[in-house]
Amino acid sequence: MNISSGYLHARYYDYVFNGNRGEVYQYALNGNIWKFRRKIKPQYPDTTFMHFGETISTSGNRLAVGSDYDFTYGSVKGAAYVFDVVARTSLVDTICEGDEYFFHDKTLNTTGHYTDTLLTAYNMDSIVSLDLTVIPQVEILLDTVLCNDKSILLKDSLITESGYYEIFFNKIKDCESVIRANITFDSIEIIDSISSDFGCNPGSITLDILGNNPPYTFEWENGDTTKNRTNLNAGEYNVSIISRDNCEYNSSYNVPKKSQLAIIPNTFFPGGTEEINKDFHIFLSDTALVQIVSTEIFDRWGEKVFSSSGNNFWHGTFRGKEMPPGVYLYRIIIDSPCGEVVKKGQIALLR
Repeated sequence: MNISSGYLHARYYDYVFNGNRGEVYQYALNGNIWKFRRKIKPQYPDTTFMHFGETISTSGNRLAVGSDYDFTYGSVKGAAYVFDVVARTSLVDTICEGDEYFFHDKTLNTTGHYTDTLLTAYNMDSIVSLDLTVIPQVEILLDTVLCNDKSILLKDSLITESGYYEIFFNKIKDCESVIRANITFDSIEIIDSISSDFGCNPGSITLDILGNNPPYTFEWENGDTTKNRTNLNAGEYNVSIISRDNCEYNSSYNVPKKSQLAIIPNTFFPGGTEEINKDFHIFLSDTALVQIVSTEIFDRWGEKVFSSSGNNFWHGTFRGKEMPPGVYLYRIIIDSPCGEVVKKGQIALLR
């Protein structure tokens, strides 16, 4: 019996039942148990040798089997048979995910333990084992929204614009890994509409928010959290607009004060060449919020010479005739956010 190169070899020959022809049995260690592998015999037919297995010895990866009686070389001559017993070869290797490993006649791409047997002469073989590890690709997925005053560093790339990015890098044993990033930068557009204060707190601020990161919250300087403000005095108002991902935008709005509802001229010249002064024209401070309800004109004796509703103006005539130059009285009712206001005064008609 002999143990070498991961194998156990046991000799055996039988004088009585096997015609003095022997064999050598090979075992391989499987865990803690020696498992039978094969019988080792000469390449020639059994009738050509006797006493095969009389002795055995090993040196390195070679097995020598002695036979003291062999017909091939003469009835009184012995022989020694030398076999190559290639030791078990254990391989450990790694590949990257997506690569292939060629293991003899196999193509491998998954982690595992693999063996292969290479046949040699005399039915001997070489067992090659492989422990293959497939290193998975490290994939980092990133989907985020950044405030527009921020940036992000992905490996060596500084990202400052919205977009989809794939950035490759080496992580383990030079296996390529990837960052797949969908980067969106917060953006906002504020469309505002501001109404003036006419002296009775009717000012207002209306906001329309266009952005890619709703919903939005609002924080005004007085703690109000509504989007729009009403009943405002003239003055400055500040608001912080905060997006879903806590990006903050600060804005300031000024509510102006209307000092007067309308400009009422004190003279007009119907026969003049200037179009702007050819009739008794009332100029409103805000045509959207301020409207003329009615206009009445009286001569010095109190007779009504003109009456209208809305924005109709006196051209200096009465009953189809031109009125003489002089001073006339007016009574104008104006509707505004503060309610109806009555304006009274004098207008000079010149010719």
